[in-house]
Amino acid sequence: MTQKKQQTQEKNLPQMKDIPLVQLVPLRTRRADDNTMRKIRASIETCGIIEPFHVCPQPDGRYGIRSGYLRYLILMELGVEMAPCFIFDTLDLYTANHQVNHLSPLEEARMMKKALEFVPEDSVAKVFGLKKVTLRLPPNLVAQLHPTIVQEYDEGRIPRSCANELANVLPERQLAILAVMQNANKFDSAFVKSQILKTPDSEKRHIRKNTPWQENRDRKKSLTVRLQEAQDEHDFYSTLYRQLTTDLMLAVIHLREIITKKPILEYLEAHEPNALRVVQEIIEDEVHEKKT
Repeated sequence: MTQKKQQTQEKNLPQMKDIPLVQLVPLRTRRADDNTMRKIRASIETCGIIEPFHVCPQPDGRYGIRSGYLRYLILMELGVEMAPCFIFDTLDLYTANHQVNHLSPLEEARMMKKALEFVPEDSVAKVFGLKKVTLRLPPNLVAQLHPTIVQEYDEGRIPRSCANELANVLPERQLAILAVMQNANKFDSAFVKSQILKTPDSEKRHIRKNTPWQENRDRKKSLTVRLQEAQDEHDFYSTLYRQLTTDLMLAVIHLREIITKKPILEYLEAHEPNALRVVQEIIEDEVHEKKT
């Protein structure tokens, strides 16, 4: 490296300095949910400011905050007077990511494991919003995973959420999905689920607990059974209706033949006029229905 290039790089390096919060001014604002703010506050109260603010000088003598706005709000609430800052000479020399990058599950697991080397477990759990910090996989889960998957988790290369999802497929398929994850450099549960969806049923683990994959199969089977039951019930009542309609038509024919006999008609008119009127109305309705 030439001396001139080295001098240029050293000149571009930010200066580290503790600056009073009253001299800091946000250059942009953003919103965060209560859970995010609670985690940031717990982290500051437990471990302090781990990452300095990224600031640059302003014409009025103050320093504009380009990274650290939420931490700035928390420190103001806590009444902290000073904060460590990286000072960049100009905005052009500011090379940090201007967007907020939330921790991925893998990064969170690595940070948690590293923090446990210096911070008590209950404090780490508070920072990450957990009731308890558990880094080792439970024995029943380990029994369902390929040893390579367990090793990848123990060495911090895949998060627990991925290990949980991989247990839904057979060990050989777990290795195939792991290779896809490594090639795509994606280590989140959503990506693993997408790979499981592509997995043939023959390579999935049929377990009793209700996973999304098992629930979908059970729901499909239940709907199929219910549809078949509805079809069978419909067929039964359709057949019954046709049979009863046929029986009624035959009965009407017989009744019409009977009441047209003069002796029977005279007897009914003399002794059962109401019954005769009902029978005649049924016959008339049936005849009218046939015509329409």
